[in-house]
Amino acid sequence: KQPPANRVMILAQRVMLSKSCMSPIALLLLLLPPWSHALARPGVLLSPSSQSNWFDSVTVAHPVVLPPTHNDDQGEWQCFYYGRGDSWKACDDETPSVTPFLPTGWIGRATSQDGGHSWTKQAGTEEYHSILAPTGVATDWDGAHIGVGDIVRRSDLDQDTLDMFYFGGSGQSVSLGPEMSFVGLDMQIGRARSTDGGLTWQRLGLCLELSPEEGLFCAFPKVCVVRPGLWRMVYHSFDGVTWTPYTAVSKDQGVTWTRQGAILSKGDEGSWDDRGIGCRAVLPIPSKDNEKDHPQEYLMIYEGVDSKDGRHRLGVAYGKEDGADGISFQKDRGCGPILESGQGPLGSVFEKGQVGTPYLVRDEGSGALRLYFVCIHEKTFEIGCVISETGDPTQWELITSFE
Repeated sequence: KQPPANRVMILAQRVMLSKSCMSPIALLLLLLPPWSHALARPGVLLSPSSQSNWFDSVTVAHPVVLPPTHNDDQGEWQCFYYGRGDSWKACDDETPSVTPFLPTGWIGRATSQDGGHSWTKQAGTEEYHSILAPTGVATDWDGAHIGVGDIVRRSDLDQDTLDMFYFGGSGQSVSLGPEMSFVGLDMQIGRARSTDGGLTWQRLGLCLELSPEEGLFCAFPKVCVVRPGLWRMVYHSFDGVTWTPYTAVSKDQGVTWTRQGAILSKGDEGSWDDRGIGCRAVLPIPSKDNEKDHPQEYLMIYEGVDSKDGRHRLGVAYGKEDGADGISFQKDRGCGPILESGQGPLGSVFEKGQVGTPYLVRDEGSGALRLYFVCIHEKTFEIGCVISETGDPTQWELITSFE
């Protein structure tokens, strides 16, 4: 059995073997999953900041949206997201300038007082007005760049405590061949906690390390509380050829995790997701035969990548717990992509580009679904939202107002 370092190198070399004629820029594009701000145009919730001294002056992506709690008299919605400027964090003297290949970088927060119609970015206490920043230490797993994956409300502790599962890459270089290496590719997953409702955060350390058996990184986690004593994480990796989602479970409220393997595979050759599955939203749905707080079934909206041009679109899958802490997922092949640029509800608003980093919010009263996403076209990053009033994940309308 190869030692871990050698196995990572072997996986990295597969990138070169699978796409030997691919330019470095084309390769990096494949790794993309890709102030008061009212709806400037239908569906657009957040765009990069116009001020260059803000962390998100170039990119915004991966919205994690928390509706108000039942105890929140002000009805404040929160949106956590990541973004960056032109560069990632300079780490010590080893990496004075870090060229980014993802829209990750720093983590920020925006709030809405009108049901999500307009959003105000809130200045954080970390550098460049972020709420959590990379450490800037090259050897730290989150030294060069970070991104929010998911946030869990810790109602078992108190109403203001939130646990964030985020990912990051170090300031050390990972080689993908004789003339190709990148800083920050070695992404791993960690935790942070806020006891003031999301304003400030304390790091709690690494909770899921990179596994060379899975790929070059483990990142973009989504976390569901299945029941007291069982939490489920879904994340993905890239092995140089294919994006694959994996799952892990925790029985100590997210402190330690046990891997359970891959949960979905890429589509057949020529299909719209034949390159694999990247970011995904996972929403527990209470089963009819169980109590509401013991979800057994899941809705997944996943980001599929095709091999023809690396296009990213969103599709549907369903999952179910097996009663023994395991889970299985199946794609809904009958509907095909449910969201893509230039088609259906995105129409002329998001005419071109990549659609990814989905996040689902369910209205417990009506059953309506909101699907948040990022659309990336050339150098334009925009966070948008569509809604399904019926809760049908194949039927969406672009948000123009939440009134």
